[in-house]
Amino acid sequence: MFPNHKDIKFEGKIHEQVVFSLSRLGIKEKVANIKIVHTGYSDKEKIAEKIQRNLRLLEEEEKRENSFWSKRYLAFTYAHLGRIDDAIKKVDEALEIVPKNSPIWVYDLHMIAYDIKRIKGNWDEVMGHLEEAEKIRPDEGAVNIAKAEVFFAKKDYKKSLEELDKARKKGFGVNLIAVAPDSLKKKYYLGMARVLYHLKRYQESFEHFKKVFELSPNFFSYQKDAIDEFVDCAMKLGEFGLAYKILKSIEDKLSPYQLSNLAFVSEVLQKLDEAREYYKKAFEETEDENPSVIFNYAQFEFMYGDKKNALELFTKYLGIVEPSDESKISILSALTCVANILLKAGELKSSVEILSTACEASGVRVYANSISDLAIVWIKISEFFKNNFIKNVAIENAVETLKFAPDEEKEIKEKVIKILEEKTETFFASLNQ
Repeated sequence: MFPNHKDIKFEGKIHEQVVFSLSRLGIKEKVANIKIVHTGYSDKEKIAEKIQRNLRLLEEEEKRENSFWSKRYLAFTYAHLGRIDDAIKKVDEALEIVPKNSPIWVYDLHMIAYDIKRIKGNWDEVMGHLEEAEKIRPDEGAVNIAKAEVFFAKKDYKKSLEELDKARKKGFGVNLIAVAPDSLKKKYYLGMARVLYHLKRYQESFEHFKKVFELSPNFFSYQKDAIDEFVDCAMKLGEFGLAYKILKSIEDKLSPYQLSNLAFVSEVLQKLDEAREYYKKAFEETEDENPSVIFNYAQFEFMYGDKKNALELFTKYLGIVEPSDESKISILSALTCVANILLKAGELKSSVEILSTACEASGVRVYANSISDLAIVWIKISEFFKNNFIKNVAIENAVETLKFAPDEEKEIKEKVIKILEEKTETFFASLNQ
């Protein structure tokens, strides 16, 4: 809102503003707790057209008038186009020439600099912009939410939690240019959910995830890692039904990768036809081959009957996955399942080759002078697994391997059988605890 005055005019080729004429007239600006929402950016094709049009007009305007305003929106536009270095250059130039007697615009530019520069992960520089923004608007919770995101990225979850608590106490005011209703609340609740998850406070985390869903179900669909954390949190708390309900409600917004989470929840609830459909869809629609999606689909097929498809999927997974500490158990699990399929098909030689690879992956040293010795190796491999199903598959591999042992190995074979009986007894006892 502004006074009706003949010298107050909208200025700028796009994103027109009256703030410049207000400044010339000495009219002070105040932040009002009013949100005006429009839907001009809901169509992806129209957004792309607008961005290209905006870029052309802004570049023309910058040549004609070297204003912080044109640089500010050029930075914004370059960022949308993925031209991050260009965006950083323009926001820095805008900060150099913005009038220092316009604190609201200085604040705005520091917040934009934070939003763009965080993509590069230079957190110290990003935090510097947020500190400057906070000096101007110490009452604004948006700054603390942004600082919480920086600490989260640095894995300093306790400091992130502290900043989120400051944001809650300050409240969620209106930014200089407001976006969707409750946008800061969504960020706050999602930030709390993720931080509490990493602090292993799963019940509290889950409650905050539910808040995000209540405010905006679609907000989940843009947060890949958050969906993974939400599903894991739900699994830990046994909230399978609610996890299924939430993911199902945003099914059309989920990426192919995220569909594998819905597949997993469906599997846990024994909605096996749905689970297979989602796993298959996630696998077929993922543009870049995703090892996790392939592994989950392969394991599902292995557990529920289609061993041929499982073998093909596990083989594909093993061909693309990068060995690392994080992927070690998954690789070992895939090798164990592949060997199981081969052993049951009578392919001892091929299974031994897989066992050799499993030993390399796990660091198990093999001194095998007989087929029965190979069975002992599978028992050792089983000890790596916390997942009872895969542990049992490895033990089953030992049993299947022993079936190929010749009569002259009778003595060592009996020793292995005794070990297997002890292991099996211990295994089933642990399941009953």
